Amino acid sequence: MTAYQLKPWTQVVTPHADITAGTFDNAIFAASLSQVVRNQADCPEVYRDARKFFEATYLTKELRSLLEDVLKGLNGQPTDKILQLRTPLAVAKPTPWSVFITLLNTALNYLA
Repeated sequence: MTAYQLKPWTQVVTPHADITAGTFDNAIFAASLSQVVRNQADCPEVYRDARKFFEATYLTKELRSLLEDVLKGLNGQPTDKILQLRTPLAVAKPTPWSVFITLLNTALNYLA
């Protein structure tokens, strides 16, 4: 292999078990904030269980900073009370709904 060739992605990463088993369901990406808030049984468990949610969620530097600000506010520490979410529509970028679900899981886990 020369310096200009990249390894195939299949040699660099390992897909999740549900992908390799052929049981992956795309519907999991159609999260309903209402279902999460109400903890409805038809909402995928990964969104209702904060531990599973955070195990499956990659926290970018920006998202981690946002969560730190929210937790500071919940602890009564000074922080911005109004946050502007800028989420460009691109692959691998969080959507506003996924950010809201992340915030919700953070707050509910904190308050539990």
